[in-house]
Amino acid sequence: LMSMALILFRLHQAQAIRVYNAHGNWTDEQIFNEARKWTIGIYQHLVLDEWLPSLLCPDSNPDCLPAYSGYSSSTFPGVTHVFQSAAMRFGHTLVALGNRMI
Repeated sequence: LMSMALILFRLHQAQAIRVYNAHGNWTDEQIFNEARKWTIGIYQHLVLDEWLPSLLCPDSNPDCLPAYSGYSSSTFPGVTHVFQSAAMRFGHTLVALGNRMI
């Protein structure tokens, strides 16, 4: 997890430099938030479009997940404690054995 946090931190810094070079007259708050927006978007793309399909779709079939059909205000946006607990346990199974804390 620490390595992922470091990668995202460095990505945000690179995005902030890119935004500053394109918009040098922006405030530091505007630059930070624009870089944050891009960093979150890149992370979401990697998780939702790259990692999740490879995890859930057999034989790399890109059509196994339904296409996004748009926002629905009737869909509950929260996460139940049961799902959160299961997701935590599943996430822990993805960590390789033998890694030591330094």
